[in-house]
Formats: sequence, structure tokens, C-alpha cells
Amino acid sequence: MADWRDQLNPQLHIVWHGAWRRGNLEPPRLLYDHELVVVARGVCVVEVEGERIDCRAPYFIIVPPLRRHLSIAETETFRYCAHFDWERQRSVTPEPLYYFWPDRPPPTAVCPAPGWVPLPLPHGPLPAGSPVLSLIQSMAARWLEDDSLSRATCRALLLEILLRLLSPSAAAAPSTGHSRQARLALEMKNRLDFITLTDGSLRRQMASMGYAYEHLCRVFRLAFGVSPLRYWQQSRLEHAKRLLAAGGWSIKQVAAELQFRDPAYFSRVFKRYTGLSPRAFVRDG
Repeated sequence: MADWRDQLNPQLHIVWHGAWRRGNLEPPRLLYDHELVVVARGVCVVEVEGERIDCRAPYFIIVPPLRRHLSIAETETFRYCAHFDWERQRSVTPEPLYYFWPDRPPPTAVCPAPGWVPLPLPHGPLPAGSPVLSLIQSMAARWLEDDSLSRATCRALLLEILLRLLSPSAAAAPSTGHSRQARLALEMKNRLDFITLTDGSLRRQMASMGYAYEHLCRVFRLAFGVSPLRYWQQSRLEHAKRLLAAGGWSIKQVAAELQFRDPAYFSRVFKRYTGLSPRAFVRDG
């Protein structure tokens, strides 16, 4: 089963923020989407279906659709709010934004959380050092710019915010053998792109990676379809073709530049790879 993080693709409807005087109350209401509330300053109370949640800054809560809720400012409060769906499913944002009780949004407008969203939705104080507050501040500022590029980057910011808020509440997906092997193969490729063989064989150079050379060869071949040696040689030979085509390089100089042990060996490998000897390649080029 895919990790929920790979399926998260939020659709942002609106972002708003503002100050709230002590004692202000928003009456009971219902949403058709989800609302992320981040309390940046002060203390407010959110009651969701009768459950009282004290939100002391910095604090966050995600209110799902069709849950009767109200908000009360216990002190002067500043909040950021973002209305969103977990997936991009709508071509237009429904209106109005929410429905005051006892009005209810039409069933066609309601977008519940998909089954892959980790439940129950968390709420709580933002961890020390969390970047969520600065992220949602940036998102609110960009939303006000009201252009398509800024709105698109708001979606990217919301994606990061949700990942950071929900990840602590869900068990991290274990690293698969495939992902570990892919990282190992990429590490080998990075080494091969910079490696020189003046200090020994490829096997000796790869010994510092802490794996048997045979295992490294299997992993690399699975990822890229060729052996490490074949990849390294192909990279050098492509470089050789460029040098020879550019002119001004003798076959002996190219062989030395690309660390072939002698021009004859270079010529044999070059012909096996290109079907032409270096001399014929230059002549026909």
C-alpha cells in the first residue's frame, strides 16, 4: 500500500488571517471542506461537536467537514486559516465558504478525507523550532498577491505544512530494500563520475563503500542495466569521442587523458564500443 505522503495533493480554496478581540465568538457552523487553523498569538477555544479544545499559541487544529464547531477568543488572538481538500477534485471552489448552523452544505459540495489520510486528525501545540508558522505566514502573504504563480506556490507550501503536521502522528513508512539499493546505486554512480584509476583497480576503489564488490555490481546493474565497469568505460569513451571530434588531440593523448593503460588498449575498447577505430572515427567524422 502506498504511503499517504505520496498520495497527498491538496487543493487550496482560500487562505485568510486576522486578529480577534478577547470575547469574540464565531457561531456554530459546518464546513464542506477541511480547515487548517494555526493560532499564532493568544488563546482561543474551538468546540467541535461539543468537545472543547484550548488552543494556546502556537497551536494548530484541522476541522473536518460536517462537524459542528464554534470558536471563542479567550484573549486577543491572531489566527491563520486555510480551507482545503486533500486531493484535487474540484474545478471550482464551492460557495459560500461555510454554513452557519442549522444550515448545511449540499451533499455534492462536501469532500470528506480520503481513506488514506491518517486519522484521527491531530491537533496540538507546534513543536519548538517548527517552521509551520513561518510557512503559513508566507502562504497567507502569497495568497494576497492574487496571481496564478503565487497561488500555485501556496499549494506547495500547504503540502509541506500538512506533511510536517501529520507526520508525527503517523508511523513512518519503513525504508524498503528497493529504496536502499537505489540510494546505493546512485552513490556508486556519483563515485564513478569522479573516480580515477591511477591508484588501483575499480574493485579497490569501491572497497571503501563497505560492501562486497560483487554485491555492488548486482545493485548497480539492477538500477542502470550495466556493470559499474561498463558504465565507467562508456562515460570515458563518450568523452573520448568528443575530444577526437574536436581535433587537436592525438590518440595517444586521449588515451592518457582518460586513463587507458596504453593507446593500443584504448583503440581496442573504442572500436568495441563504437564499431570504428579511433583513427577511422576521426577520418569519418
